[in-house]
Amino acid sequence: MIASEVMNDMPGAVIYACAENTLHSSMVERMFKNFQDHRIYIVFVDLRAGKVDDFAVGVLYEISVDLSVHRLKYFDDLKDDYYDLVITLSSEPVELRRTIEVDLEFWHMFDPSFVEGNHDVRLNPYRHISHQLMELVRDRLSPTPTH
Repeated sequence: MIASEVMNDMPGAVIYACAENTLHSSMVERMFKNFQDHRIYIVFVDLRAGKVDDFAVGVLYEISVDLSVHRLKYFDDLKDDYYDLVITLSSEPVELRRTIEVDLEFWHMFDPSFVEGNHDVRLNPYRHISHQLMELVRDRLSPTPTH
């Protein structure tokens, strides 16, 4: 594939935003940083402080992605205000559109932290979310031919 065949609407700079960057966006960040080809500038931020979810760490470890090194970041940490796209994993970061003009996508995600039971019962929904996020990242941010 040559560069001219790459999708015209491929964003150059993306914000993944979540209410608490402890689960979904943390998982996406580590996956993306492990598998991306550096054509897109991406930052991952949240609205509130939190702690990275231990089940998310375990699930990503299963696919050789180290989430234990994840450093939480917040909207106040953003240095630039030029982004093409905000992908939100929570309804709260939508407010960002009031401060910068940007396209917005909402990826509705189940919150597996509410599942109760033994370790394996609780871990399975995290595996499902991990696979779902991987597919969404691949589908949205991988270049595809325009014809």
